[in-house]
Amino acid sequence: MTDTPEERPLANQHILIVLEKKGHVGANVREHFRVYREAGARLTLCFLTGDGSEYQSDCPADSVTGLRLSNKASRRNRIATAWRLARILRRDRPDVMIGDQYKCVASLLLASVIARHGRPIYALLRGYYATDSRSRQRYYQAFRKRLTGILTLTNAQRDRFIANMPWYPTDSISVVHNYIDAHRLRTTMLSKTEARERLGLDEDQFVFGCVARFDSYKRITDLLKAFAKLQTRDAAQAQLVIIGDGKERAALHAETRDLGIHSRTLFTGFLAGANRYMQAFDVFVLPSEGDNFARVFLEAMAAEIPVVGVRGGGTPEVLGTTGYLAPPRDPAALSEILDQLIRLSPDERCAAGRKGREESEIRFTREGLRRQLLGALSGSMMQARTLQPDGI
Repeated sequence: MTDTPEERPLANQHILIVLEKKGHVGANVREHFRVYREAGARLTLCFLTGDGSEYQSDCPADSVTGLRLSNKASRRNRIATAWRLARILRRDRPDVMIGDQYKCVASLLLASVIARHGRPIYALLRGYYATDSRSRQRYYQAFRKRLTGILTLTNAQRDRFIANMPWYPTDSISVVHNYIDAHRLRTTMLSKTEARERLGLDEDQFVFGCVARFDSYKRITDLLKAFAKLQTRDAAQAQLVIIGDGKERAALHAETRDLGIHSRTLFTGFLAGANRYMQAFDVFVLPSEGDNFARVFLEAMAAEIPVVGVRGGGTPEVLGTTGYLAPPRDPAALSEILDQLIRLSPDERCAAGRKGREESEIRFTREGLRRQLLGALSGSMMQARTLQPDGI
């Protein structure tokens, strides 16, 4: 790659990225890191908790550090967190600062005041409801002159932010879609036969699959109720496989017994590399009403299986024209879609899955991620917002 401004627009730029803890650095965020590096930036990753030594960076050139706070301290004492972060700002004087999620953004904004470091600050807010809290809205408003831009994952999320914070300039809220390398991911997936063998499933069973954390907004309860309502002739032989774990585990297990589907529902628990099992499913279902841009949808589309979601959060935008959408919190309507997919022939389901994969690969590309991400930061590359030493 040449060193032209077009190819490396972030050349000689030092970007500080503040993250809460190691476990919050998912594949989507790592893709952002890769774009910044390829554009010429030097990265420092700063974790609120720990000292950063547990995190393995994808690039040896990255600097990794930590504020050495406990989880409890990082949650409860923002001023102490900001003072520690301010030391890093004074020492490193980064050209651009990015906070991943509210806790990091809030600490970074306050730290910039303490350190009197007026370089651009961006908030990467990945949750659909990230600005619903009144207290958070007030905090962002208090620091609005320091908050250079907000990075969102979907247009639906951006619209929600605009409605929640009408005082914030709309042209400073940018959409940056998630991306996966679908071709590379498919090469790591188990075949249908092998995946089913590992999960203990029969080769000829019709399998609905879900991969999710067991949180209330994922609405797995709606999936269980919809599965129990299936009416087609072959429904009695269908199997539901749910990969994941979380705080609702006991309640969901109990619900399968109450609904009479316990014998046809397999809870695998947490499986590392769960996306490798996608081809065990005939249909992927996630009725989450609060997901903004669930990466698991892209993984299911990469497996070329039909994908079912609900009209909530950013899901309609992610699934596009090829996904199947039910109203949120409507198990009866969801069940009708599942019945419809059982009735399709295997060839028809394969064709639907293939169209989903083809459309997702057109809509969500690495080049698209680069264009959106660098476009969001382009203003700060040209002209940094200045900071008055005694003002917010």
